[in-house]
Amino acid sequence: MISIFRNLPAGKAGIRQKLLAQNQVTRYLVYAIGEIILVVIGILIALSINNWNENRKDNLLMKKYTENLISELKSDLLMYDELDARNKRVTKNIQSYFAYYNSDQPNLDTLISKRDTLKANLRIFASSTYTIQDLISTGNLRLFPSQTKTEILKFQSTQEEKDIYIKESFELITSLMQELDKKDDLLFRRKYSTKQHESVRNWRYNLDSDNYLLDNNMLVRFLTLYSFQESSNNDLISASNELLNMLENLINESQE
Repeated sequence: MISIFRNLPAGKAGIRQKLLAQNQVTRYLVYAIGEIILVVIGILIALSINNWNENRKDNLLMKKYTENLISELKSDLLMYDELDARNKRVTKNIQSYFAYYNSDQPNLDTLISKRDTLKANLRIFASSTYTIQDLISTGNLRLFPSQTKTEILKFQSTQEEKDIYIKESFELITSLMQELDKKDDLLFRRKYSTKQHESVRNWRYNLDSDNYLLDNNMLVRFLTLYSFQESSNNDLISASNELLNMLENLINESQE
């Protein structure tokens, strides 16, 4: 072992040789242990710097996700308000139409005019919160504190529950619309022609016709859907605001 140290270059190895040559084994061991401690300290410092750098990158990424999610939630809240206003307007018109339909002797021309101006149509609300899907698919949801992760997953679950019912309602209404289209004169209705097919004109002036029944059933489905959307939107608005407040607090804490 001594011969090995003798072959080492001058410097630290030279110090070891000198200590061994002087038979100062204790001092040699202390010196060697000191070197080991310095190496360990160096490794720990390097690991600490690396961990700090990784944490810094994770925090920056979490902040970016948080900012994106805040922006998307605010965009959704505006869309909820717009959709609610539209649904309430159409709901009021449908109810007015039904009230006139149920009157003692409705004028058929007036009834048809009211029906044609209802503009009841399907509108799927497409959420802007794509960031949540990205967080889940990439596994980056781990970047967030436990409570925030729970709130994000809770919000996503609320969205999915509402979407299932709305999609089912849309499919049912679409099937009714398609059935009614088969018995309607779309050429006339869309104003591509001034001539109306006699069979269509006949059913629109006959409140007991099957087509009136089908058309009214479809409008009832619209009312049910709009009512659910209003309730659903209220739940989503509440969930959005709750998550939004939590995310904004997270941003504020990171800036302190």
